[in-house]
Amino acid sequence: MKKVISTPAVTSAPGNGHNKGVIATLDRLHKQQVDWTNTLLKASNDALVALLGECIDAFHAIRNDAEARKKLTAALAALGLETKDGTHYATRVVHYVFREKSKRVTRYATIVRAALDFGVDGLGFAQFVKDQKGLDAVARKAKVADRTVLSPRQISDQAKAILNTAPALHVVSKANEALKTSGKALDTFAVALVRYNTQTGAAEIVHGTDNAALTRRFLEDVGKGVIDKAAMAKSSAATASQRQKNSSAIAAAAAAATSVPAKKATAKAA
Repeated sequence: MKKVISTPAVTSAPGNGHNKGVIATLDRLHKQQVDWTNTLLKASNDALVALLGECIDAFHAIRNDAEARKKLTAALAALGLETKDGTHYATRVVHYVFREKSKRVTRYATIVRAALDFGVDGLGFAQFVKDQKGLDAVARKAKVADRTVLSPRQISDQAKAILNTAPALHVVSKANEALKTSGKALDTFAVALVRYNTQTGAAEIVHGTDNAALTRRFLEDVGKGVIDKAAMAKSSAATASQRQKNSSAIAAAAAAATSVPAKKATAKAA
């Protein structure tokens, strides 16, 4: 948090005794404000950063623990803070810690998710906030760049559109009946449970379903990663294309530069 420095007092114009008293009062209040900003407010801000850092650690503790996630969801419901399917568990953690859903708490959840997107853990959160120039800056950047601001349905639909044209990781020559879909334009996906055989190295499909609700929840869950990966691939392709254009332009410029002296030399010789 940036330290506030007290500015010099303003000198009142001569003869304005009443105004001078007011200015003196405001100068005193200014000094109190500076003391408050540098002590109480800073301590409060530091405590909030530490708290959100622990929320990040709590999220990591439950992210792969199905039972813990169920308990958290049930605990939120008991508090009257029911969550929608697809709500990020980091958001659920923050809602439970603050015991409310409000713009303020939603902002905290956005900050936590942004930190997670940067791969920041609880221990490194304070430094991350400092590097980003404060919590407000993190929140502003997250609103612009963080795709979790999309609704779960939007995430699902975008992921579905991307995966409909994505190359297959593996092709099963003949699908089991459990993996067949209705064939409609929006129902081209099924969810399969794959078991990895450590002895043979084979991926064995042991269960499949085309349940629409389950499939959508799965797309909502993995959708953000799918969208981000597609965006990175598009960005990389654009960068490579621009580099190629730059190289061609440099080569053309170099060729033009070397050809000019040769022409001048010829002209002088003639």
